[in-house]
Amino acid sequence: MKNVRTIAAGSVALLATAFGMSSAAFAAGELTPVQVAEVFVPVGFDDNDEVVVVLDGYLPNSCYKVEGAKVSVDANTKKVEVTQMARRWPGPCLLALVPFSSTVSVGMLPKGEFTVTSYGAAEEKLAVGEATSAGPDDFLYAPVDHASIAPTAASGQVSAVLEGRFTNSCMAIEEVRVIDSGKTLEVLPIMKVEDRSDCRSNVEIPFRKYVELPAGLGDGRHLLHVRSLNGRSVNTMFTVPQDQ
Repeated sequence: MKNVRTIAAGSVALLATAFGMSSAAFAAGELTPVQVAEVFVPVGFDDNDEVVVVLDGYLPNSCYKVEGAKVSVDANTKKVEVTQMARRWPGPCLLALVPFSSTVSVGMLPKGEFTVTSYGAAEEKLAVGEATSAGPDDFLYAPVDHASIAPTAASGQVSAVLEGRFTNSCMAIEEVRVIDSGKTLEVLPIMKVEDRSDCRSNVEIPFRKYVELPAGLGDGRHLLHVRSLNGRSVNTMFTVPQDQ
């Protein structure tokens, strides 16, 4: 909880500063950068992928509302700076930290090793490889709409729950690969499409797939990063308790 205490102390200073603002500025709301606790960077991006990172942290109080992020890329120094923005509105405010997480698109980056920074968080490394195929992905991924975390009582581990909709009756999930990168788990739901004469298209067939995650996940916050057919990943934050 070290980050929470640090941000809480900072929020007191921010609240004190707020009293000196003009009423006109408060009436319109003020766009301001806010600290993040951690930056999560998935692995496996190539130079023809849309790179995304996830910011996780706490707003100082209920008068702050998340409002997008600013991204700055320096191709010469290989540095990516991501700044979480929020709009501060007039009170009364609930003086309690407000959790948030934001998926931020960095866009396409050239091959290389980058450093990702964000206000309040430690630096993270981002590796961009060279694409090995003409398309953006090496596999066809299932059309995942939503991902969540569920406990698995029998083993004591946790599972990812992938939900989506097939639009052809011959679509199916062939296998799911999980890459454990420490605090980030990349999930690749590889899909197959059977070549049959009775395939029906223009249908919606809901699916739900449970995927057991690796044992021994470290304490604290983790990112579940799931690839999807539409090219946009599904990102879900979850916490592993200290006593697990």
